[in-house]
Amino acid sequence: MKRLALGASALLAILALAAATRAAGPTIPPSIPEKQWISLRLPAEGKGISHMDKHVTLAFSPLNNRIYFTGGDYVGKSYRQETWSLDAAERLRSPSDPAAGWRLEYPACGPKGAPQPKGPDFVGWTWDSRRNVFWMVPGEMQPHGQYALVCPGERPDFYGDDLIADGPHLLFRHIMTFDPATRTWADYDTNINGKGSDIWYSVYDPVTDSIIRPSPGPTMGVYDIKAKKWTNHSLGSDANGKTPEIARAHYATDYEKRRIFMIDPLNGRLHRWDMDARKLSDLGPIPKGPIQGPPGTVIPDKAYAVWDSNAKVLIHNRYNRDGVFVYHPDEAPPRWEVADFPFAPGAPAGLRVHWNGAAFDPVNNVLVGIGGEGSDYVWLLRYSASPAPSAAPVRR
Repeated sequence: MKRLALGASALLAILALAAATRAAGPTIPPSIPEKQWISLRLPAEGKGISHMDKHVTLAFSPLNNRIYFTGGDYVGKSYRQETWSLDAAERLRSPSDPAAGWRLEYPACGPKGAPQPKGPDFVGWTWDSRRNVFWMVPGEMQPHGQYALVCPGERPDFYGDDLIADGPHLLFRHIMTFDPATRTWADYDTNINGKGSDIWYSVYDPVTDSIIRPSPGPTMGVYDIKAKKWTNHSLGSDANGKTPEIARAHYATDYEKRRIFMIDPLNGRLHRWDMDARKLSDLGPIPKGPIQGPPGTVIPDKAYAVWDSNAKVLIHNRYNRDGVFVYHPDEAPPRWEVADFPFAPGAPAGLRVHWNGAAFDPVNNVLVGIGGEGSDYVWLLRYSASPAPSAAPVRR
């Protein structure tokens, strides 16, 4: 089993990165056409997320206008412990340099005594605008062993915390925070409302200071951060009388209208969670129906969606190059648009859009997706040329 380097070098790397961090000031978004896909190569191993497979979760930080990535599977290994970030504007300014804009925020095996998540796969990863930290909420987490790299001193295939004597403190299935200014993890709570497995995506609500995440039942859980208490709310039934299967979907959050959109990949329907009423509503079928896997199957963890907070639309990418669609929720009636947009000049022949995770960068006014299953690209799309704010909006 390959072992990862650990010790003084990891500590020095974190200290150097922390010293380099600075708050982002006003910025001018890069000049790129609207409604045109830009595909940029992922970097080599060790320079950023490389050979992307699946389950990496993305979120934007307004502190430095970077998108942060955690967990998932890439470079042929699962349950990655590194945290990376990407500056979309810097990547666009250097299209021929795959490593441009990428930065390692935290190594796979941190310094001695430092806490960090153990074996994150698809986990909740959401920005807290009050505390200026990310929340990491289990989520699927697995011990390292056959399918994942093991830190020196770590017990392979051990389902529990691993407080390595001369290494990091690997915390298994804990709610944790990551501070991008200091580049440090902090433990917060072990109350994850069940095992966390197969209930993944999380959304921070700055109005109620809570975290929203699908929970056992199935229900929608709301975690009161100060009280460290979960409250579970019924999902009800969809318009066809079926249980909504939204526990493993990627959510698209409209903070202005306090609604979260989510796709049920098994039943092929779009739902909306009302953050105030705490109620789920069925909005109807999605284009092309249930998300298709191998012949005769549907896939529960491939419902990809992201909210474009400038254009006020939901962008849905169907798994495995099956098309991109844009939902306009505020038109009368709401409608789906086929997003058959062209590629920027220079794209490889026969390329088709394929990303397994995305986030929206409101400062640069661009969707940032990251590919999988052989799609080794960062995907960028400016849907509308609506003006972007000089700094990301802070919700209160």
